[in-house]
Amino acid sequence: MPALVITEMFYKFHSFSLECMALLATWLLLDVLIEWIVGCLKVKNLFSARSGGVATSNGKNIDR
Repeated sequence: MPALVITEMFYKFHSFSLECMALLATWLLLDVLIEWIVGCLKVKNLFSARSGGVATSNGKNIDR
């Protein structure tokens, strides 16, 4: 929906094909940006959850 709003407000190419390609490019850019932000937040939360305590061992040392 945000990509459609951006396209309608800012892209005035007077050509359906160009505006359609601009919509798809904007959609892709927003998707990549959102996925990157969500990925960074997940990694940040993962590291903050693990840094709270001391690492312990279950007594099984396995070399891989």
